[in-house]
Amino acid sequence: MGDSQVWVLAGSTLLFIDIGSYGIKEWLAIAASVIGIGGSIFGLWRGWRYSKSQIVERLLEYLRDEESKIRDARNRIIRRLRGGELLVSEPSHDFYREVKDALDELASGDPQQAEGRLETFADHLGSDLKLGQKYLSNVNLQLATILLVRGRSAKDRSEATAARTAWESALQLYSEDAEAERYLGELALAGGDVKTARKHFARAYAFAPDDKILRAETWEQVAGHYQRQGLPKVELKALVECAPNFSGAGAHGRAAAAYARAGELGAQLNHIKQAPELWREAFENFRLSADHEGMSAIWQKLKDFGEDVSDLPKIDQLPGRHVPWFWIRLALEFSILGAAAGLIYLNLR
Repeated sequence: MGDSQVWVLAGSTLLFIDIGSYGIKEWLAIAASVIGIGGSIFGLWRGWRYSKSQIVERLLEYLRDEESKIRDARNRIIRRLRGGELLVSEPSHDFYREVKDALDELASGDPQQAEGRLETFADHLGSDLKLGQKYLSNVNLQLATILLVRGRSAKDRSEATAARTAWESALQLYSEDAEAERYLGELALAGGDVKTARKHFARAYAFAPDDKILRAETWEQVAGHYQRQGLPKVELKALVECAPNFSGAGAHGRAAAAYARAGELGAQLNHIKQAPELWREAFENFRLSADHEGMSAIWQKLKDFGEDVSDLPKIDQLPGRHVPWFWIRLALEFSILGAAAGLIYLNLR
């Protein structure tokens, strides 16, 4: 069916509509429908125009228009300052009007009034500046986070240069990015530059002083580096920094492993007092993580080292794993629902 046939059929259909019989109510209903349809279309258009993307476009248009007016006003003001040219025209901008009035007051011998006007307007612009800086700060934080992800992706592809560039760019956007400093430190450590790595890690700690996992994991990596280098003394120091932070963050299993390794190094280095203390910390963290095998191993190490372990709980007397309350409550609720369903079934029979 062609377009001409469609229009012919539509016209024929309209002929069957007897509009001459319509009364006031019918015409009012039609008018209301037309207005409603028009309002809906206008609402959809407004919704599209003022969606987030469109608001950004409107804002850019506004800022471009503002820039043009401000530049024009500035050029006029400079001509006035240079050659005394009168400001006769009136660009529609507060900046131009306020400065023009101040210049007129200066010309009339009223510098105090002019200074007061300029200071008030400068304060107003300062508020706008704070708003703009906050918006810029939020955008930079988002861009820095995107660069963190891109850097990790590059590192996973073994593209160290691209990763470093991304993380350095993140720091340019957000200078207090602890995670970017951490990644740059890890990159330096992987290249064997432990001194540079420690500098990056120290800056990361300064930016995120309460992030215990950050401290624990970076010291753990430093300890691993020293272990591969065969340097037990500095490895022990790194583990002593690492383990308490894992424990403080609630990662008791990782803390126990770090304390246990530190205790072994202490024993190798003949640190008679330090080694048992580290093993006892390991024992406590194994207990908190309900790792009975780890507790048994540490208990035996302490005993073999000649320590009195009578103050430590015996492994076979420790309570088993506690079932979390969530699962207990869930089981009770299902039991109640099952009992209710059974009663309903019996009543229906």
